[in-house]
Amino acid sequence: MKNRKISALEAAVILILSLCLLIYELGFCNWNALANKTYNFSLFRTIIYIICIVLYSKFSKSFIEEAEKIIKYKKKLIIVYSIIATIFTIYELFSHKNIYSIILMLLVELNGMLFILCVTKDYIKNIVLSIITFGFLFSITTTVYHIVDEKRHFLSALNIADGNFNYMNKPITDGAFHNIEFNNPSINLAIDYFGEKYKENKYEIPENEEVYSTPTDTSPILYIPSVIGINLARILGRKCS
Repeated sequence: MKNRKISALEAAVILILSLCLLIYELGFCNWNALANKTYNFSLFRTIIYIICIVLYSKFSKSFIEEAEKIIKYKKKLIIVYSIIATIFTIYELFSHKNIYSIILMLLVELNGMLFILCVTKDYIKNIVLSIITFGFLFSITTTVYHIVDEKRHFLSALNIADGNFNYMNKPITDGAFHNIEFNNPSINLAIDYFGEKYKENKYEIPENEEVYSTPTDTSPILYIPSVIGINLARILGRKCS
C-alpha cells in the first residue's frame, strides 16, 4: 500500500497545529517552569492533546479537500495576513516585556491563519471551523471572571459538584478559588497556579459575604456540564498528585 501524499495545504495545517500545541504547552503552561529546570506535567492537558490529534486524524480530510478547491483564491489574503501578523509580532517583541502577552498573540495569529487556510464554500464546515477557532481564542484570551456574575456561577457548580444542593441557604466555597480577584489576567494566573498542586480548603460562606461571591439561584440542571468538568479535573488531579 502506497503512502498517501500530503499536499502543501495539509502540511501547512499540520505545522501550524503542531506549533500551537507546542507554544501553548511549553510557552504558556511551562515558560517559568522550564526557566527553573522543572516541568508542569498535566494529565488533563495530555488527554486533551490526544483527543485533538484523534479528531484531526478522523475529520481533517474532508475539510482539507474542500479547502484545496479554493486555496488559489486565498493567496493574496494569506500574504497580506502574514505581513500584518509579522509586523504585529515584531512590534510586540520590542514593546512588551511580558512573554505571556507575546505567547498569546502568537497563538491568536496562528489560529487566524488556520481559519483562513481551512475555510471553504461549505457553510456547515465553516460553522464548525468558526466554533472551534473562536472557542479556542475565547478560552485563552478572556480574563478570569470577566463577566460580572461569573464567580457566582462557578460557586454554584462547585457546590453541586460537592453534593451541596442547598447552596442558596448554606453555600460553601474553596479557598483555592474563592479569593481570585475579578478581571485578573489569565496570563498572571498561569504564572501563579500552573506549578502548584491543588490543596482543598472548603468552608461555608459567611452570611455577610458580598453578593457576587455567593452562588446564583439557578436550576442545578444548567450546571451539569460544569459539575462533570470539576469532578473530572479532581480525578485527574489525584492521579497526578
